[in-house]
Amino acid sequence: MSGLYRTIKQNSKLAMKGNWGKATAIVLILTGIALFFRTIEYIIALAANIPTFLDVAGTSLNFLDDQINIQIPSIILTASITLLTFLTLIPLGVGLCRWFYLIAEGKKPEVLDLFYFFSSVKLFFRSIWLAVQIGVCMLLWTVLFLLPSSALITIGSISLHRNAVGTGRLLAYGSIVLGTIIAFFAAVMLLAVSNRYLLAPYLIGGESKLSAYRAVKTSIRYMHGSCFSMLWFQISFVLWFALCIFVLPALYVLPYFCSAQAIYAKYLIVSGGREYDLGRGDEWVDMTQEFNQEDRQASNYSESEFEDITREFDTGELEASLEQFPPATE
Repeated sequence: MSGLYRTIKQNSKLAMKGNWGKATAIVLILTGIALFFRTIEYIIALAANIPTFLDVAGTSLNFLDDQINIQIPSIILTASITLLTFLTLIPLGVGLCRWFYLIAEGKKPEVLDLFYFFSSVKLFFRSIWLAVQIGVCMLLWTVLFLLPSSALITIGSISLHRNAVGTGRLLAYGSIVLGTIIAFFAAVMLLAVSNRYLLAPYLIGGESKLSAYRAVKTSIRYMHGSCFSMLWFQISFVLWFALCIFVLPALYVLPYFCSAQAIYAKYLIVSGGREYDLGRGDEWVDMTQEFNQEDRQASNYSESEFEDITREFDTGELEASLEQFPPATE
């Protein structure tokens, strides 16, 4: 699997040739939009005298004991700005996946392609509905995975708060430690499970025109057995992400990661389309139609630009190789 990761990362850098400037502009656009909404919230709160925090204790010199303002005006303001941010950034986020997926196909998208899901009302609500479905699923998974550990930690904390002594105190500490260990493994499982839906944004942005519901179902099907491999792939970027604390490296790291993940998504979609019979009724769409000969002829990359992955994988993996980088025609 490390060979696959290495090839994907190498091809990601090759695919980004000529696209770094546009990718950097996209990162700045998304960051600017997010900061814009936060700034608007701050300005409105300042003009309407709606503080974010309340100095309940009356210690003006100590802000650490301040409490979050949960009064109705503050809640309405925060909820409104959050909703506007959601309705703006979600279509842009799905558009971002589509943009890098086009890169993975060897195409040269423009910066304005980021706003693809604002091009029609149908596409806009399709992206919103996709986010809602994934959000509900992840909420249910979060409750399932974190409820046991939260219960153990809560029970242990309550016992300590009630000044348990002797064996009771020991059991309370044991409950907290056990709950913390379970929470850690539950968090890892939750990250892996979240990858079940990772392909959905790429699928609804493709030529197949899948609905949000079918994109989620297809993603779950294609990601079967690959959730942890995708998680390890994402973790392999952890040192790159650490550099983002210096801000400027993020302009390189984020496009690099998004491009690599899109290539991996393409790999899984192509292999998934071959592995499963998607012609049963109208529930599934044959995703292999998305990668027809016209797509291959439209590739902007020559065969010599990309590493021959057939040297690194066995016969089974070859059938699902990275065909998103086919030879270009003259």
